[in-house]
Amino acid sequence: MRRGGTWFLVATCDLPDPQVHEPVDRVGVDRGVVNLATTSDGVNYQGRRLSRYRRRQARKRAELQARSPRSATRRLSRRAQKEKRHATQVNRHQ
Repeated sequence: MRRGGTWFLVATCDLPDPQVHEPVDRVGVDRGVVNLATTSDGVNYQGRRLSRYRRRQARKRAELQARSPRSATRRLSRRAQKEKRHATQVNRHQ
């Protein structure tokens, strides 16, 4: 095949279809928007506690952001780290 003065070699090959491996004793997890996770066993994890915690933290952040001193900025930074650690802990134990 020739394109723009350059020759190209086009070759095809036939490969056998890969074998499908069916896992045994595994649980699939679907992560979604409404439910935090849904397993293939039918168990839903909604994350209500974590959502409630995040809303409360958002209100506190809004209060701190309304003020502008440097101490508020430091507190916002610490609060972000604390919220991240809390979310990790809650998700780990569900």
